[in-house]
Amino acid sequence: MEIDPDRLRLFDDSQRHDVSVGGFSESHFAFLNRRAHVEVERIREGLEGWFRHYPTEGKADLRGRFRSKDDVRHEGALLELVMHETLRCLGFEAKIHPASSKETRPDFLARREEVECVVEVTVIGGSSSEEKGRKAREAEVYDALNRNLDSPDFFIWLRRMVASKRALRVAPLVGFLRGKLSSVDHAALARTIGGEGPRASPEWLYEDDGWSLVLSPLPKRSARGKKGIRPIGIHATRTRYWSPHITLRDRIASKASRYGALGSRPYIVAVNQLDGPVGRDSVEDALFGTRQVMVNWETEADASVGEAIHAADGLWTNPSRETNRRVSAVLFTDKLSLFALQGTEVRLYLNPWATSPLPECSLMKLPRAVVVDDRLTYLDGEPIGKLLGLPDRWPFAE
Repeated sequence: MEIDPDRLRLFDDSQRHDVSVGGFSESHFAFLNRRAHVEVERIREGLEGWFRHYPTEGKADLRGRFRSKDDVRHEGALLELVMHETLRCLGFEAKIHPASSKETRPDFLARREEVECVVEVTVIGGSSSEEKGRKAREAEVYDALNRNLDSPDFFIWLRRMVASKRALRVAPLVGFLRGKLSSVDHAALARTIGGEGPRASPEWLYEDDGWSLVLSPLPKRSARGKKGIRPIGIHATRTRYWSPHITLRDRIASKASRYGALGSRPYIVAVNQLDGPVGRDSVEDALFGTRQVMVNWETEADASVGEAIHAADGLWTNPSRETNRRVSAVLFTDKLSLFALQGTEVRLYLNPWATSPLPECSLMKLPRAVVVDDRLTYLDGEPIGKLLGLPDRWPFAE
């Protein structure tokens, strides 16, 4: 029996009573779908409203990706939904997957009066399959400890974690921690940490079947003895080196000629950067080239007074990649959050050398970055939440 697409819902139609916090291994959709708090209910209602506005022929596909356990697929579908609703609120009619000169099709063809533009939506981030597997195994350790370890007096600081390719046996780890915690004097450790800081807390090494964990107790204060408080107080973090401007530039460049000829239509690539944070400097470097300082050593003895310039390695400034100038504008946001739409910057970066420049239209209500007199200038605009017609503190109570 076929289901009428117009009757599809993004979320389950059910009564919800689960108010527990999100688990480390819980997918973004699963959290939104089961949590009973009023703020999450407002988010669900808002998204269902946007979904009702989405073109009928694309609802089943979008819903399937939105409900995915893979957070990257979910976030990609969410960005498409937000982008479609934004275009609608700005007065555009957005048709999905318009024809192109290649077999591939962009996400939207947006029309308003005399303005017609092509919009492609993409997310940047995520992990390799190996990295996803490791993160999933680590998340299971956090969730298992939070479920099985009763620690009324201490938080656990998981300082370091080296994961095995096999699942960690949780029961022996819980037993190890119970034994260690039973020997700690709460008052004495609280005094030590009060004087020397949390790094003075003892370190406990736990190893099992390729796993290596370093854990420390942290005395609870106001939370001591309270029920429902998760024992993991601080979890392990990883440090990595990366060049976000290169990742951003290359991802947008891969979209530049993906759909072949687009005629004279302006072409916009909307990007949500999932890893982060990524600041304006990285976006500038990606689009206009990495910043350098040019110093004339014959006339200047101090490099600090040199001229700031951009190298010719940006998306729009690399002379060997003329196709990149098909991208008329980049709509960039960093870790778009449904819980902070009013505070999330969504900015339109306009390409001054575009083969098909974006004309003056309602999209210019967004915050923009434009080149004026050879300088990149940031212009204020309306936040995405306001353009979507949301209350100032949505999804929280006014």
